[in-house]
Amino acid sequence: MRGSGGAASLALSLHGLAIATSLVHSVADALLLLEVSPIGAAAYAAAAAGAYWWWLRSLADLRRDGRTGALTASLVALIWASLANGGSIAFCMPPCGAGAWADAVHIGSITFGIAAAASTFPRRRMRRGAAGPRP
Repeated sequence: MRGSGGAASLALSLHGLAIATSLVHSVADALLLLEVSPIGAAAYAAAAAGAYWWWLRSLADLRRDGRTGALTASLVALIWASLANGGSIAFCMPPCGAGAWADAVHIGSITFGIAAAASTFPRRRMRRGAAGPRP
């Protein structure tokens, strides 16, 4: 995200907030799953680690050149943070019996996941009067 200044800083901050809220949710899920199935908790932790690795790798690529990684960073923020972690709010609507922290994490994952995805989603610039994208 070279040369974009404030926009790049805002995008990385939004991804940081999305990662933080999503990570809190993932750790809580893994700890709850550990009580039921240690193997299930390990599988979930491995899947979560893969998602976070992919997300951070995409952000590193995006930071390096400003283009590479934009789509994957947006997709991981949208799918992992907003849908997988935040979307579980449908099963425990506020006020949730799990406590106010669970509501905050769900709503934070949805809000910051969508904002982070929108901040880095690749956009093609169009010339006025042109039928296709600018080369």
